[in-house]
Amino acid sequence: MKLILCAALLILSAQADAQKASIVFKDISDAEIVLLRKAIPNLFVNPPMQESMDEAIRQLMRQGKYENVLIEKSAGNLYTISGRTVRRIDQVQFEGHKAISKSQLNEILTFQVGDRFDRKRAVEMGEKIKVLYGESGYFNAVVEIEFKKSENGNIAIIYSIQEKEPCRIARLDFQTSSTELQEKLKTKFAFYNQSILTTSRAQKLNQALRFYLIDQRYLATEVTGPNARYNAEKTKAYITFELENANRFEFYFSGYNQMTLTDLYSAMDLKNQERRNVDPASEVAERIKRRYLAKGFPNIRIETKVIKVPDSELNRVYYTIDEGHRVRVEEVRIDGRVSRDPKYYRKFILSNSSKLVSDGFYNRDDFENGFKNMVIELRNQGFLRARVLSSRTEYNEKKDKVTVFVNLDEGPQTQIRALEFEGNSFFSSFELARSIGLQTNSPLKLNA
Repeated sequence: MKLILCAALLILSAQADAQKASIVFKDISDAEIVLLRKAIPNLFVNPPMQESMDEAIRQLMRQGKYENVLIEKSAGNLYTISGRTVRRIDQVQFEGHKAISKSQLNEILTFQVGDRFDRKRAVEMGEKIKVLYGESGYFNAVVEIEFKKSENGNIAIIYSIQEKEPCRIARLDFQTSSTELQEKLKTKFAFYNQSILTTSRAQKLNQALRFYLIDQRYLATEVTGPNARYNAEKTKAYITFELENANRFEFYFSGYNQMTLTDLYSAMDLKNQERRNVDPASEVAERIKRRYLAKGFPNIRIETKVIKVPDSELNRVYYTIDEGHRVRVEEVRIDGRVSRDPKYYRKFILSNSSKLVSDGFYNRDDFENGFKNMVIELRNQGFLRARVLSSRTEYNEKKDKVTVFVNLDEGPQTQIRALEFEGNSFFSSFELARSIGLQTNSPLKLNA
């Protein structure tokens, strides 16, 4: 009972002081007036000090309860401090949606119930709903926004959606010089007609077209599109693809022994559309060559012959393969300025080039990778100027074995003269040096 009486006296005292000091509070709670009286006593003098009123605004805004706080001066030197309570979102409601589910609409929401109400964000959400409907093929959708004030002063946001008629694919046109390909494509993709034109469907159609061309071996065909035209109401879409170089390819192989026909088609990797060469015949030969090199056949040779079938779009490609030997690494010889037994460097290179090299087979690019790793390892050991000066290979008479010669210059090994640490107060420099494994008058080892 005493505590309640004391609190009441404090509130009455705060209001009395406010009247005496020509300060009036509007929509500011009594409890907050008490806090202001304790924190800013100069606010309640007569007349109140300007800096005190500024501080009162800052203190009230810091609480996060108000959208804004204003001070108004009226007749009789009376100051009114009024606060506008923050309005929060009471409810988010969607009406009229059928083609798009409520869960899909909720996924694009950038706010939720309980968040501070922001009219701009609410309007932006309406635009996002229109974009979502557009991506779903409803180009004429209308979204209206209503803000309803609740009894507690918060806001309910209502999105009323008029979906209207969607845009459907009225016709698919494939413009190409090949009537045979054109008929194939019309038949293959006829099921897209009369379907709703969504962004996702357009992307799938584009991707399906390109994969179909690859499956049918139209490997040089360039596709432009889809390009769309619409009727005035944007309820019908006429989709056009332009296809150039509609040439089909067939592949024939001879001379292969160490790989199967399945291996060769796998090496062709036709579904990989990242091409280095615009000529499919040359590109396929290059991919097969890379596969042989990766298997340890450095002397692989492939002869390519292309025959165009008269009065046809068909090109027959014949590959004659000379595999050569699968070459083993007979020896790795290390020369130059080095500080350790050559066996150390030989073992490191063989173990850190590739799996193929570690299995004992030769690949030039893999050895180059091993040389780079060797230099990195030496520099981590303090040989900061280490480098491979040169390398070369020598084949035996049968060309099934190779000796790799490496000229390596380690350079001097860097020594640590002193260690300096800055900003350390809790740990001593000695403790920090021990923790990183470095000490003065010893070689610099960056991988310690």
